[in-house]
Amino acid sequence: MIDYEFIKARSLKEALDFLGNYEDVKAIAGGTDLIVDIRKENVRAKGFKRLLDISGLKELEFIEKERDRVVLGALLTHTSLIESPIIEQHFPLLASAAKTIGSPQIRNRGTIGGNINNASPAADLLPPLIALKAQVKLCSVRGERTMSLEEFLAGPYKTNRQSDELMTEVHIPLVNEDYLGNFQKIGRRKAMNIARLNLAILLGINDGTIFDPRGRARCGDGLSDTFWKGGRSHFRQRHKRHRSGRDRGTCK
Repeated sequence: MIDYEFIKARSLKEALDFLGNYEDVKAIAGGTDLIVDIRKENVRAKGFKRLLDISGLKELEFIEKERDRVVLGALLTHTSLIESPIIEQHFPLLASAAKTIGSPQIRNRGTIGGNINNASPAADLLPPLIALKAQVKLCSVRGERTMSLEEFLAGPYKTNRQSDELMTEVHIPLVNEDYLGNFQKIGRRKAMNIARLNLAILLGINDGTIFDPRGRARCGDGLSDTFWKGGRSHFRQRHKRHRSGRDRGTCK
């Protein structure tokens, strides 16, 4: 049995102060992965003495469209992503992935921050977020930093987040409106399925030319695809010739 002290943060500042004072802490929001690991005494759930509940931090539950990006609070649930008009308009690829996660109960509790921080090779949101060039914002009592999702992920169930840091936001750049996207999930069954392989694809097409729609210069006929397999993200570009787009929590 894993014994631990349970603490509930009443504010983002209180959570960051606690993380700054103790190293043997795990943060929990939805708990759809961590609680299972704790009950099974999985090796991933060992090595901590304190469980910090951040599920009540409402300042981390928001979706905000800015001039050139959409900012998501780390405690947004998968259901919130699915039901958001902003996500449906700009990133239907992400909504499609969220719909494949677990059951309604899991989607109602699981969060985008938890899905990213768990860094599972089977995580459904990681391929579309990487394809969309998402960044994450990390906060601590020392300050804040932003890094690409690819840089944040260090391998299966490993990240480059420091022990005193908390992910507070996910930033997704707005994509050229003329893009096409697709998400595919391969598993052993249709419902309540854990992915064996996930695939997310983004591409733009204009006048018979395929291009990267994510704010880059056109590459004539570049085809970009990103997928998550075996704990590593892979980004490829192929070229062929064609003739013929409230209040938010701060780190203080």
